[in-house]
Amino acid sequence: MIASSTGVVAAPPATLPGFFRAAMAAAPVLLLASTVAFITLGAGINHGLVGGVVTIWSVLAFAVAFVGCARILELRMPRGSRFVTFGAAALAVGGAAFGIDAIYADVLLTDHQIDAAAAVDAHPLSALAYLPWGWFMPITCIVTGALLWRARLLPWWHGLAFALGGVLFVTGRPARIDAVAIITDLVLIAAFWLLAMRPPTGTAPERRAEA
Repeated sequence: MIASSTGVVAAPPATLPGFFRAAMAAAPVLLLASTVAFITLGAGINHGLVGGVVTIWSVLAFAVAFVGCARILELRMPRGSRFVTFGAAALAVGGAAFGIDAIYADVLLTDHQIDAAAAVDAHPLSALAYLPWGWFMPITCIVTGALLWRARLLPWWHGLAFALGGVLFVTGRPARIDAVAIITDLVLIAAFWLLAMRPPTGTAPERRAEA
């Protein structure tokens, strides 16, 4: 039941399809794998063939994982759910752009001695392929944590873990701080794995629908 004439909605389902739970489990692990690949096999965060490939797989899994979060939210926070769904699509676009950029930056420099980053920076319009879409990864993490907590679908500390992952993501990846990037990935692993293993239920059986 979505909503009655009184605006009261039923509690969300206690479980999610395994497809979404698998994506929640896989996405942050793939992100960690990409970070390690960038650090050990590439020239740092967002610069490396293997790391770029794994990044693309990671953002695809994150897109599915956040759609799963949106499904959890859709009864109690319908507008928030729609934003998270859009965020999932946007972060997939931005993440894929950064992943492909990392691949070309490594291959062109290694095989052809071409500085791909400098070549792309010479064309300002190219930034629109990365921004604002790349910002939707941390934004969607923060918003998802806040909405799940506000809807009383997660305890406050679990919602905070999502938000913390988003804040750390902004700190670690654009600045290319390896240690912060790894900590970010571990925080996101904890947040998504806990959600995947025990999909939330509300603390109250009924809640008025979001206006």
